[in-house]
Amino acid sequence: MTLGPDAWITLGATALIFIALIRELASPDLVFVAALLLLMITGVLTPSEALVGFSNPAVLAIAALFVVAAAVIRSGALSFLYPVMAPRPNATPARSVAGLIIPAAAISAFTNNTPLVAILTPLVRQWGLKAGISPSRLLMPMAFATTIGGTMTLIGTSTNLLVSALLAADGHGLLGLWEMSAVGVPIAIVGVLYLIFVAPRILPDRIEVATDEDRSARAFQFELAIPEGSPLDGRSIEEAALRNLQGAFVAHIYRDGELIGPVRPDQRLQTGDRVAFVGDPSIMADLLGRGDLVRPIETPSTTPSEELPLFHAVVAAHSTLVGRTLRDVDFRNNYEAVVLGIHRSGQRVTKPLGRTRLEPGDLLLVEGHGAFETATANSGDFYLVSPVRRKEMVEKKKAPVVLAIVALMVTAVSFGWVDLVTASLAAALGVIGFRVITPVDARKNVNLPVVIMVAAGIGLGQAFAKTGLANLVANQVIDLTRPIGAIGVLAAIYILTNLLTELLTNQASAVIVFPIAIATAVEIGANPHAFAIAVAIAASAGFATPIGYQTHLMVMNAGGYRFTDYTRTGLPLNFIVAAVAIPMIAWIWL
Repeated sequence: MTLGPDAWITLGATALIFIALIRELASPDLVFVAALLLLMITGVLTPSEALVGFSNPAVLAIAALFVVAAAVIRSGALSFLYPVMAPRPNATPARSVAGLIIPAAAISAFTNNTPLVAILTPLVRQWGLKAGISPSRLLMPMAFATTIGGTMTLIGTSTNLLVSALLAADGHGLLGLWEMSAVGVPIAIVGVLYLIFVAPRILPDRIEVATDEDRSARAFQFELAIPEGSPLDGRSIEEAALRNLQGAFVAHIYRDGELIGPVRPDQRLQTGDRVAFVGDPSIMADLLGRGDLVRPIETPSTTPSEELPLFHAVVAAHSTLVGRTLRDVDFRNNYEAVVLGIHRSGQRVTKPLGRTRLEPGDLLLVEGHGAFETATANSGDFYLVSPVRRKEMVEKKKAPVVLAIVALMVTAVSFGWVDLVTASLAAALGVIGFRVITPVDARKNVNLPVVIMVAAGIGLGQAFAKTGLANLVANQVIDLTRPIGAIGVLAAIYILTNLLTELLTNQASAVIVFPIAIATAVEIGANPHAFAIAVAIAASAGFATPIGYQTHLMVMNAGGYRFTDYTRTGLPLNFIVAAVAIPMIAWIWL
């Protein structure tokens, strides 16, 4: 079979997708939309063919389930499990990990794992320090367990829902709520056993355990300046009462482009000095309140002494910030916020922040208006944005209502009373109607990049099918694996998806491989659901790098992990999941 002009254009668009994602030129959703636009401009797809995904009912189900997951977190419906999950002092590592990850894996089967990891990460860190266990031995197993648990049901991860939507758009029907359980449950059992008995022996003690609250608090470097007319001009550090601060200390002084440090108690201060403090960022408000120090850079619409909310923000792997400095992106004006500190691989960045090139997984301490969290929710630049000091808005009295709504949704879909789209939309309206979550917060918690990825992926699949490109690649895969039979073809599709997940993202790899997988299934006369499930599991089971799944990167700084920690601990898990998934899928569906 020879390729026609449209097939070459589609192949070229796919190559551009790879280049853009690997070089991190833009977020994955923007890359796929740009590729879709290229296919429309060149006439490969008509607008109705390209945009068919945006009217797909399954896309609405994905958006609705994000709202339901947010309501579960907001209501504190899972807090009754926290006493069970918290490690006990003097408990063995295996017992501590087991108590934490078994409930986490079970919960993630019914709620999106991203918000779950977001709420558990600070709790697990606190639990570990209190119990005398390094959080580095707990956080990665917790993140991995939520990913594994998500393979047990259709609603466990957005990747499962994405693949199901692609499958329905291709005319093969949605995956059932429990259809993946036959393979997902064995994967979860074997994976959890590995995380309990093997992973703690591999993971290092990267964070020093401390009983002192000041020592356990995450230290950041933040800067304050000495303004014109400040009484500190000409005084020493000791005379300025900056020597014996509670929870922070003076690390450096930046003066006329030069760094002065380590700072001695008799070091004299001058107007214009930028004093770098290291310690608990909450002390900054007290220092500003003295009136003799100001921010070196004010956020828009603020005065130097005005106190604004503090946020932690985790830089996403494909963020537009990666490889650029805060000055390059004009962070202050574009986000109306100021970065006060950067943590990288569990260590604070000590060089001037404005000249520091950002990397995936960097944890930023950001001071900005309350709108900062909302404005960045769907930007794709951050995996997580959470207030440092917030009075938790947990509607615990609504927890029974939320649990009842989720139980009714699952029951209705399980017994076939309604389809998943109807049930999820009804559940989302239910949690809004009972005022567990406001309409504004509901919109904020819809992961728009994922929704766009699903819709754009459906359009890209149309191009693969229409031009014959999917069939051509499928035939090549079949020819290469023919001696092994159908299970060899399935294994090739699984391995290809898994490799792409480690290089790109879970959703991107699923979107790219899916049309090839389904064309392959049709060519050999196999059940398309078998290949769809293989793609969904392989896309989620990327544990060897921190970019394999966004929750893995979310715990990177909190656990003080390095890239090699993921490879050493996660690569065996990749092989374990594949060794269980491929034979099980072949046995059940082929």
